[in-house]
Amino acid sequence: VKNTFIYEDLEEKMKNVIFSKIGKSFDKSRLFKFVVIDVETTGLSANRNKIVEISAIKFIDFEPVESFSTLVNPRVSISEEVTLINSINNDMVKNSPLIFEVIEDFDDFVNGFDIVGYNTIFDLKFLYVNGSKILEQKGIKIYDVCELAAKVLEKDDKRDLNSVCEKYNIYRKNSHRSLSDCYATKLVFEKIIDDIIEK
Repeated sequence: VKNTFIYEDLEEKMKNVIFSKIGKSFDKSRLFKFVVIDVETTGLSANRNKIVEISAIKFIDFEPVESFSTLVNPRVSISEEVTLINSINNDMVKNSPLIFEVIEDFDDFVNGFDIVGYNTIFDLKFLYVNGSKILEQKGIKIYDVCELAAKVLEKDDKRDLNSVCEKYNIYRKNSHRSLSDCYATKLVFEKIIDDIIEK
């Protein structure tokens, strides 16, 4: 019953998520501490698909200080198509914890830090339906690097993380693994902030 309510409430909850803006007069020192989050999943629907990996990296003054990362047993089969994207297969997750066993630790890890993500609403949807309470925090800001990228990219530029990394000459070895995506998101985030300020 609880999960059914969460699923029905999902879109309404996400409508209330307001992403913080960054303008030309932005002071980078305001972002003294933030955490970049990312999840890998079995598909695109938070209502139907499952988390297979969850990660976060804390940054203080734009330097990494601590990370959280774990594979997650989704209790459903991971398709070959998904494995081709994120290189996570069924054997890798079969002995991993279930999401309800790690979600509270994840929340504790990110607590008190501004949240940064790439297409952040995607991650927040999956976290919310799996019991995360990070949206209940007071006084934190949430940034979507994909949304911010629109301010500096050309009209026809691709907006996926890999393409934006290529634009900024950021080398990716393990794209679509959540810890790697967290770090790449931070690198892009800083580049975009600098571009917005200097534009």
